[in-house]
Amino acid sequence: MIIRRIIIFCAILLNLTFSLYAGETQIKLKPGLNYISIPNGTKRSVEEVLYALPQSSRKAAYYDTAQKKYLFFVPDTDYREFSEFEFLRGYWVKNDTAGEVTLTLSGTTPNAYSIVLKVGWNAIGCPADKEISVEQALLPLKLGEDYSGVWRYVSQEAPNYQECSKDKFIPGEGYWIKMLKDKPWDFSAD
Repeated sequence: MIIRRIIIFCAILLNLTFSLYAGETQIKLKPGLNYISIPNGTKRSVEEVLYALPQSSRKAAYYDTAQKKYLFFVPDTDYREFSEFEFLRGYWVKNDTAGEVTLTLSGTTPNAYSIVLKVGWNAIGCPADKEISVEQALLPLKLGEDYSGVWRYVSQEAPNYQECSKDKFIPGEGYWIKMLKDKPWDFSAD
């Protein structure tokens, strides 16, 4: 009886260890504009995320659907309209350096979440700590009924965007979803 309880306790402990494991994601920033998302954790300071860039190069922006405008973070200016990166939001980040910069972020990806996507364009990120099909990640939302498509930024040269509704979300990349109606996006990793 005691051995059985110890085995059950160890199984529970191992399960908790695996479910709380902090993943690590590397985001490669090319020189110029990059469109990223925060793959693990719920909120991170701009400084914490962009630590690998020189202080003067830590510039970011995101589209706030509720306000229908871009908000900016530019160091040492009045354009510090946000101070944290949030899980599931897409962000523009400018790398002013001549070479590629790698951001390494670690943390725990939430197992479940819910956000409201508004009619029109919404800047979103990958909801998982590994690649996941766009359709699976967006369930119960339906292509053609709730949203018209998903796009990702591919280059500073035209064409800049690629439709990816039938592809996979990649941790660390940002995406645009065009909603046909206001709808909650409920995701569960289970």
